[in-house]
Amino acid sequence: MIILYQNTYQKEKILIEMNKIENSKILKELFPQFSLNAKATWQSETIVLPINNPAIQIPEMDKDREEISLNINQIIFDAGINRMKRKISSKKSKMEIQSSKVDLQKLNEVLMKLYYGVLIQKEKIKIEKRTYNKITIRNT
Repeated sequence: MIILYQNTYQKEKILIEMNKIENSKILKELFPQFSLNAKATWQSETIVLPINNPAIQIPEMDKDREEISLNINQIIFDAGINRMKRKISSKKSKMEIQSSKVDLQKLNEVLMKLYYGVLIQKEKIKIEKRTYNKITIRNT
């Protein structure tokens, strides 16, 4: 029984720690998000415009192409969504802790019923033995 209480206490500590991690993860959503993208392509053929005009010169396109982009996203206004996510996470954690305590209490009740059931059966056996001994003594 002590082991069950100890496991429940450890589970509670783990759930609290998980809640802290989840809340810090949710808070990090408010920080700017950076992403760096790079892309390189090479084409075997390029389009050439057949315009022969000395006044307009159209250069031939390169066969390779490189792209690099840096994207920055920042939440400016979230209408309290982040705060609500943290509250939900906290309530969920408390609910799981209570659920584990309820499960432990149910298990405790089952164990108590079994324990007292065994004690009652032992007493019944003692009574039956005494009754049997009294009957055998009378008959002899």
